[in-house]
This record gives sequence, structure tokens and C-alpha cells, in this order.
Amino acid sequence: MSLESGRSDISLVIPAWNEAAYLPRLLDTIDVAKGHYRHGPDRIEIVVADNGSTDETPQIATARGCYVEHVPKRLIAAARNGGAAAARGEILAFADADFRLHPETFNYIDSVMQHPGYIGGATGITMERWSLGIAVTWYLIMPPLWLYGIDGGVWFCRRSDFQGIGGYNETVPLGEDVEFLRRLKRRGAGQRSKQKLATRFTARKISVANPYFLLWWATVGLTLTSQAMEYGLFVLVLFVLVHWMCDLGWLEVLSFAGFKGSQAFGNRSQQVISMTCAVVLLGFGVKFIYDAAIGMG
Repeated sequence: MSLESGRSDISLVIPAWNEAAYLPRLLDTIDVAKGHYRHGPDRIEIVVADNGSTDETPQIATARGCYVEHVPKRLIAAARNGGAAAARGEILAFADADFRLHPETFNYIDSVMQHPGYIGGATGITMERWSLGIAVTWYLIMPPLWLYGIDGGVWFCRRSDFQGIGGYNETVPLGEDVEFLRRLKRRGAGQRSKQKLATRFTARKISVANPYFLLWWATVGLTLTSQAMEYGLFVLVLFVLVHWMCDLGWLEVLSFAGFKGSQAFGNRSQQVISMTCAVVLLGFGVKFIYDAAIGMG
């Protein structure tokens, strides 16, 4: 069964098996993200790939305006592939039913896929709650993926590339998402104009392409690095690792606060708060420049 003719910008495919308890919450956050999408909410398509649910999952999806594709083969990779086959979007994205989307999810995906240097990627993911056990598990699993250039969250790519690598591998019972991203990454690396996967570090602009990153390391970072080198290589490596982990932790807090802030205060109030903070930071910047100029005089 296929959707009617016509194309969307982005099709979000949600594999689902008895997800009636979680799906409404996800769809609430999707509605918010669609409302934020710069090209309009009608350019986003939601496909629920029902994998033989015996609860109210398909009825909930239909009532919320989603297209429901029934996939009889009981396997999450098959559900993802079945949903992708029914979707109309030029860009395919995949989210699990127990996710909650950030309000800027679709804008981020659109921005990345407009860049010729990216074949696809992931938005990044964080936990709704933390405990010692969750934190230990998290930092055992995620850093190796980041080092390999893979991330979690909502995965996305162009339809042509999805078809080019054959979609999700239905012979893999577990880890089909990581295996899919590995093949997508290899496809991007094999292009004439090499393409890479986007990660949370792309979203938060922690890269050498970011001029603020270069400016920090050319000034404050250089001073701290020089001081660390006076104590030997071990201290230098320790400084770099601790600094990166602090950056990651701080940005996780900012991302979580940004997401929760829109829910707690509303989008308009959050914009006012953000603009106020920007003005305060600008004021600090002007003061620092003024103090430096007076000191040099």
C-alpha cells in the first residue's frame, strides 16, 4: 500500500509494535517540531510502520494524521524498510516510538541535507533521566560511536542513498541502526566528492570549521595548553580530555534546557530569554574589549 502521489521534504518513519503508551507523547513533540519547520508543517510526513501491533497503536497513529503502513514481517529492520518504501519524502528520517523530538529537529535535518558535504547522519540523543547505572552504560556505549563518527537519535539520509545501500539489513536481529549508518558512512566516503555523517557535534558546531572554536583555541586554549605542557604530556592529555568532557556535559545541559524551556515557558518566552542572554553576553564582550584597550593604553 503506497501513499498518494506528491513529495514531502522529510518523511519521518516510526517503527511501532504495541507502542500505544509512548506514541502519543512522541507525536506531541513531532507536532511542535513541525510547527517550527521553516518550510511549513505540511512539508513533513509522518509514517508509522506498524509491525503487527495488538493494541491501539495503528488507531492512535491514524487519528493523529499519520500514514500507517502495515508491515507483517516481525523485525524492526523490516518495519523501517516497509515504512521507507511507503514514504514520499526526498529525505528519510527514522525515530523510535519512545523518543521525544527537539523542536528544531526538522530544521536541523534540512540544514544538514542542504550541505553537499554530508550524506546523512543523526541528531544526537540524551536521556530523560539519569542515574549512576544509566550514566556508566551511556559512556561505555556512546564515546566509541562518536570516535567512529556515528551518533544516535533520529537518523536521516536522502532517499537515493537509502536505496543505494539497500536500506536496513533484515538479516541483522540487533544493532541494525549502527550497521546501517556504517554502510551509509562508507558510501559517503566512496563518493567522488567525499561526504560524511553528521552528528550532535555538527548540530552544536563543535568542529574546526567553527570560527569560535578556532578563536578560543588560538587565545585562551593556547595559554592553557602551554601551561599544561609545563607539567608533561600526561597533564596535557588529561587537560584536553577533561575539557572535551566538560564541553560535552555543558552542551548536554544546554540542549536539555532548551528543549524543556520551550515546554515550560512557551516558544515566545524562550525567545525573549534567549535574546536577553545574547544582549548580556554582547555587553560583556564590549566591556572586555574596552578594558583591554584601556589596559594597552
